[in-house]
Amino acid sequence: MDSVRSFVALWAIFTAVILGYAVVDLRTHPELREEDSFTLEPDLSKIGSLPHWGGRLLKEGAHGLLFCNAVAIAGILSLSSGAVVARVKRKRSPAQPNSTGSLPPPRLSSPPPV
Repeated sequence: MDSVRSFVALWAIFTAVILGYAVVDLRTHPELREEDSFTLEPDLSKIGSLPHWGGRLLKEGAHGLLFCNAVAIAGILSLSSGAVVARVKRKRSPAQPNSTGSLPPPRLSSPPPV
């Protein structure tokens, strides 16, 4: 990321997309409204229905949990995408001999003639 502002903007965009996906998921899958055995306990046999977690949380009224999950996942996605962008930029830019940011070594010369 070039700045904190762009990182926070990306984080907010990812959060909005995740929350929007939860709303769309609940509206496009009416079977989620008919479920009555929703629990917050992990069940690995239902791993295939993981993409519907947002719709289920929205249906159950767990808005705080949905929002916190969206913020956390969006933060992870923002950090990951920032790392990917930085790596791509490093590979595309030519290597600079003095990339450490320090000053070049001073030139040693003889004293001026008197």
